[in-house]
Amino acid sequence: MNNKIQTYIAELVGSHDCVIVPGFGAFISQPTSADIHPITNKFSPPGRTIGFNGQIKINDGLLASFICTAEDVTFQEANTLIEEFVKHFNNNIHLFKSFEIKEVGRFFYNLEGKLEFEPDYHHDFSSDSFGLTEFVFKPIERNTFDMNQPSQHRNSKTASSKTSVKKNKEETDEESNSSSAFGKILLVAMPFLVLIGAFFVYNKQKDVSLGGINFTETLGLKKHEVVADTAMAPDSVAIAETIVQNTEVVEEQP
Repeated sequence: MNNKIQTYIAELVGSHDCVIVPGFGAFISQPTSADIHPITNKFSPPGRTIGFNGQIKINDGLLASFICTAEDVTFQEANTLIEEFVKHFNNNIHLFKSFEIKEVGRFFYNLEGKLEFEPDYHHDFSSDSFGLTEFVFKPIERNTFDMNQPSQHRNSKTASSKTSVKKNKEETDEESNSSSAFGKILLVAMPFLVLIGAFFVYNKQKDVSLGGINFTETLGLKKHEVVADTAMAPDSVAIAETIVQNTEVVEEQP
């Protein structure tokens, strides 16, 4: 039963700010926020810190009521179980000089013979930080310009910046020179291009004119042939009439 009482105390400490064990003392817990260690750069999640005050021994009924519900016993029987736990604690602390309550902490006597309490740092007493663990994260180092740094270092930075500016200027000059050279070449070649274009236009117009003359001559030849055929027509008619007359004379002879 003593182990069960320890379990009940641990459950109450995780959900209450003050848990009094009648005739023994009070466990007091306080919430803590997340923390960053300035030297080790360790990030700690939020939680609860546990302390013990041996001067508070008045029964507030919290632990007894919890035992009544968990063990299905009366309030008086629950107080009896608490008294047995306190006797067990006193016997062990005087005999072994140390006593541990699981998931709560450890009691021990210091060199001066005083009873002290050390909480269980490996146990998370807060449900808000469930599953969160500590971790270390190193800060990011940033390069900043310091006016107090050696002049040689500053001069090297200045020289490098001047070199980059000079390089960019040279590239710009090369681009402008190439553009101007292309413009000069274009100006020199322009008259030749104009002459070549004019030559092709002149030849094209000449070909069109010669084509017209040939077409006219072709029409003239066809007209001459038609006139010649018309001039030959009367002779053919005269020959035909002579043949007809001769035929009639032959038919009249007996």
